[in-house]
Amino acid sequence: MGPRLVETFDAYDCHIFIISVGAVVRMIAPLLKDKKTDPAVVCVDDDARYAICVLSGHVGRGNAYTDRIAALLEAQAVITTASDVRGTLTVDILGRELGWTLDDPDRNVTRGSAAVVNAQPVAFVQEAGEPGFCRRTSPYPRAWCTRQRSRPSIRLYTRSCSSPPIASFATPTRRTGRTQSSTGPRA
Repeated sequence: MGPRLVETFDAYDCHIFIISVGAVVRMIAPLLKDKKTDPAVVCVDDDARYAICVLSGHVGRGNAYTDRIAALLEAQAVITTASDVRGTLTVDILGRELGWTLDDPDRNVTRGSAAVVNAQPVAFVQEAGEPGFCRRTSPYPRAWCTRQRSRPSIRLYTRSCSSPPIASFATPTRRTGRTQSSTGPRA
């Protein structure tokens, strides 16, 4: 499987292995590049009782693949990402289904994710788009606040809204479907 996996690892969005997690970790370790680009990896145990998300749970949609595989196999999904375990927002993919993208994916989004997961004070400022975008089935994190402004972007702050945002998302405009950020139109 080694040469085939090396050839195809980046070509697919998700790889499903019916083998132990330890074996998969050893096989894929040399192929890993970046959490923003690596494909999802899901393991299923030999008895098909568990589908386990091993890699790219959020950005690579590994958690969603794991849920789908578990449903098809009538198995238990095993998802260990903190935001999913705690039932809170997932900052690095916030608004993805609405076409939102991070203005600067290399900015320290981890700090914002940690703040949300650890129930630290977080301010969410929606500067454009649909006011009812977030349809929650669980409560918002403590100290969560939202505010709308007229500039076209979404920003996430910790501590206060006057400090620089730790995450900023571009949102699609309604008329053209193009993405627009606070610095102007984006493709």
